[in-house]
Amino acid sequence: MGLFRYILGGEARRNLKKLHRLADKVLSLEEKYVNYTDEELREQTEFFKNRLKITRKQNNQSPLISVVLPVYNGKYTIRLCIDSMLAQDFKDFELIIVNDGSKDNSLEIIKQEYAKFFNVKIYSKANGGESSARNYGVDRAEGKWITFIDQDDFVDSNYLSSFMQKEALRED
Repeated sequence: MGLFRYILGGEARRNLKKLHRLADKVLSLEEKYVNYTDEELREQTEFFKNRLKITRKQNNQSPLISVVLPVYNGKYTIRLCIDSMLAQDFKDFELIIVNDGSKDNSLEIIKQEYAKFFNVKIYSKANGGESSARNYGVDRAEGKWITFIDQDDFVDSNYLSSFMQKEALRED
């Protein structure tokens, strides 16, 4: 370290100190959260999800867009579909996933990987077909606008923002 202090100029030395402070903060955060059990992390996640829901309700806020996603035996495609929805640049939406009686492990995948997101709502019902699952999702939608995607869809990150731009043009 002494050799580097000698070689580096003043600005580089200050940046190196900042880097060391940042590394110390990361290590202290790591130590703080490494000691939590999975159950404690789940409880904290639920606490913050519920707090956000309460805040939305207190401010009478509903998501602007509800996206309904019916799922039936989609274990091979569902991750890509949901990940593409969660990567949207427009964030004021809810994703309503309706498991339509899947016989594979689609529901387990969805619950395990996506239940932690506050804007994802997961429902399960007996198999009734895609239209039935969509209607089930529509009945639970809170958004001003409703759109649909299928379990084998991959949408661009601007899917919802382009939808809202078109709607803004329509209102003008």
